[in-house]
Order: sequence, then C-alpha cells, then structure tokens
Amino acid sequence: MDPTEIHNEVSDTTQQEERALMPAKKRRVTIQDVANYAGVSIGAVSKVLHGKGSTIRVSALKAEQIRQAALVLNYVSAPNRAAHSRRTGLIALLTGDPLSLVEEGLTDTLLLDRLLAAATHRGYSLAICATLPGGNPRDLFDGIIYLPGALAGNSGKSITEVGLPSVVINASVNDCPGNVVKVQFDLREAVGLALHRLKELRHKSICLAGFEDLSDEVIAGGILSFAHDAAQAHGMTTSITGCDDLAEEMRNLPYTSMIAGTDRVAAKVIRLREETGVKIPEDLSLISIGGSPFNQWIAPRICSVRVPTEAIAERALDGLVSMIHGQPITERPGPVHCTLDVRDTTRFLSA
Repeated sequence: MDPTEIHNEVSDTTQQEERALMPAKKRRVTIQDVANYAGVSIGAVSKVLHGKGSTIRVSALKAEQIRQAALVLNYVSAPNRAAHSRRTGLIALLTGDPLSLVEEGLTDTLLLDRLLAAATHRGYSLAICATLPGGNPRDLFDGIIYLPGALAGNSGKSITEVGLPSVVINASVNDCPGNVVKVQFDLREAVGLALHRLKELRHKSICLAGFEDLSDEVIAGGILSFAHDAAQAHGMTTSITGCDDLAEEMRNLPYTSMIAGTDRVAAKVIRLREETGVKIPEDLSLISIGGSPFNQWIAPRICSVRVPTEAIAERALDGLVSMIHGQPITERPGPVHCTLDVRDTTRFLSA
C-alpha cells in the first residue's frame, strides 16, 4: 500500500475516534454517549449515575468506568440541566430535633442517606436544619422537605405561610395545599403484614411495643387503633407497652409475640434477653417495623417489615423538583408499599 494511503487511512481513523470521544463539542452529550464510551448498557449508566434500576447489577470496575466516561464526556443529566434554572440550588431538610434521626433508629438515618443521594443526582444540595432560620426562606431555599417532628417548630410559620414547594415525609398533614406533596410508607400495611405473619404462626396474643417512639402522634395513635381492630377481627388480642416498660413486661410476659414500632425498640428487646431470661423466639416471637440492614447481622436475625427508604426518597425529590420548576402536581402519590423480611425471631406456636 502506498505510504500516502496509509497516512490518510490512519488520519481518517483518528478523526473518527476523536468525533466519538468528544461529542460535546457538536451537541449535548446523552446517556447513550456515556454508555457507548464505557462499553456498557444504558441501564448500567442510569443505575450508576442516577440510582435508577434496583434490579440492575453493576460491578465496581464497570461503575468506575462509567463515572470516568461521564467526566471525560462532560455529561450533564437532564435533572441537572433543569437545575440550572434554580435560584439557590439548596433544599432545606427540616428534622425538628436533630437527635431524633439517631434516637428513632437506623431507618431515619437510612432515609437521610437516600435523600442526600437523590438530591445530589438532581443537582441540589440539602441543608439539614432543626427549624427554618430567620428571615425569608425564599431567599435561602428552593424547596423544603419536612421529616416527622419538624412541622411544629418552623419559627411559627405554617407550610402555607412559608409558600415554598414542600414535601412532607411520613407525617400527618391536614392542610395540604397545591405546593405540598405528602410521601409516606403505608404504616397500616406494615403492621398488617406483621399481624398476618403472626396469625400464620398461630399466635393469639400480641404486644405493640414502642409505637410512642413514632414522631407523629396522630399517626401513632391511629395505627395503634387500627392494629387493635385488625387483630380483634382475626381472634387475636393486643396490649400496648412503652419502650421504658419493656423489661418489666418481658419479665411477666403476658403474650407470645411482639411487634416493635421501630428497629431501635426491637434491638432493645434483643438486648434485654439476658436480663429478663426471655428466649427469642422460643418464648417470644418478635417482628420490627423498619427493616434496617443491621437486622440481618444481629443474633438472632430480626424478622422485620422493611420500609422502602430509597423509593420514598426518590418520590419525594421527584415531586419537589417538579414543583420547583413550575410543574403542577396533578395527582397525589399513594403510599409506598412495604415488604416482610422473614428471619429468625419468629416461630410457629404449636397448639
């Protein structure tokens, strides 16, 4: 082959590679460009960069290749492009008492982690606040996320008075104006799953423990009433105990099973075994509401109803960002569904 032809062929190949590697110079980089560059599927890119696709598995090596491809190509996701029109790029996450994130158990801590990730994927930062700071919140934030316990302490301002796009998570709100979305897991469904499991195991007496730990008293009161009525309809009896009374209750043990309102309460029950002499699940079957990953690392592994924190966070940020960018909420989202993780702390009760 003539040396000139070889030179031309190499030059053509080089130009093609440069066009493939630098599409941002001619047009907006797409998720397909990132996938092509990294040699993976679009679904894998979406999983790594946007947290979408819970069933998709991506190795650590492939994930790093995808991130590097996004950096090389200067890829900007659609939510991040939309975020350029935001005023501050900051969302207030109101917690009420900040210590409640720890005291209420790991479920709230996991939810916080999911909210931070979901906000970052959409080009926003979260400011964690006990209450709204002084001054006009509109000068500081684009939107607000209210966790349970935060509604009572917002510098005296109601959600309507603040006037910012807002999301309320796992809390009761009577007044829900057009710029507010409620996102919550179905607590009745969660307790119903636990009751159904105990019914299958032939338990007749159930203790509802530590539900006063729930930050929202309206929800706590409603769910206790629901649990009592649901259990009674299936020929089961219920009693209620607070977290501080667990040791005394376990020493007397007037029931064969317990539903703990949070993972923290369930962990305390496990810890009290030696002090009270109660064997789990031989003497007491235990199910918790929360579903922290740590439940499977405790001995015995705690049977629990898993709260879908990732789905809650995604739904909350989807709704909030839509409102920030002026898109009306045409349909109120329903509750996010829970699942039951069957583990070692329940047993069949023989006749």
